[in-house]
Amino acid sequence: GVVGTMTMEKGAGIPAGIAAGILTGAMCGLTNGFLTTRLRINPFIVTLGMLLIVRGAALIVTNGMPIHSVPRGFAYLGEGSLVGVPFVLVHVLLERTKMGRYAFAIGSNPDAAYYAGIPVKFHTTAVYATCGLLTGLAGMIESSRLMTGQPTAGQGYELPAIAAVVIGGGSLRGGEGGVVGTLIGAFIMGLLSNGCDLLGIQPFVQQAIIGAVIILAVSVDELRKRQAV
Repeated sequence: GVVGTMTMEKGAGIPAGIAAGILTGAMCGLTNGFLTTRLRINPFIVTLGMLLIVRGAALIVTNGMPIHSVPRGFAYLGEGSLVGVPFVLVHVLLERTKMGRYAFAIGSNPDAAYYAGIPVKFHTTAVYATCGLLTGLAGMIESSRLMTGQPTAGQGYELPAIAAVVIGGGSLRGGEGGVVGTLIGAFIMGLLSNGCDLLGIQPFVQQAIIGAVIILAVSVDELRKRQAV
């Protein structure tokens, strides 16, 4: 979001700014994939380290100040008119393409996928790059809704995102999940947050509730897998 709004602030058009933000996310994802597959660094460490690097870089280049000089037309991206397009594209990618089938196979058992002839390193890197691209798009949508480039935007989104995926049927072990289920999980998380607000529950308690929901969802997933075995 910071890169995209800075690009527009320097006089580039709205499409160029959006493209800059999306490509920045894709490059971060590609770097994560390279470090994970080529250097064999633990994915959790790689993604956590990249998270801290990018957040620090955003604060450095902006001096901790938001970027306000963005064109008015940029607000269109965050109005929800195109909200269904990314979901449909990712659903088709996962369910109807070779890359999607390979992603599920690698997530289920990377060793079996390797011996089945799947280029595991290439497709794992491609998945990381795709996730980074979508993250860049999400950052630009967030900036469009705020009409600013906030260097601190997105903080605290990690756990609700994980919870939405797990509640929607995704497995932390990999190999399971889908866009429709994740979308339902996101709706449930939003309903939970709004319900807490309507009931007057303090934000600090809401965080504890979200943490409990994550543990419950993962526990249910583990029990389901044990019963299946």
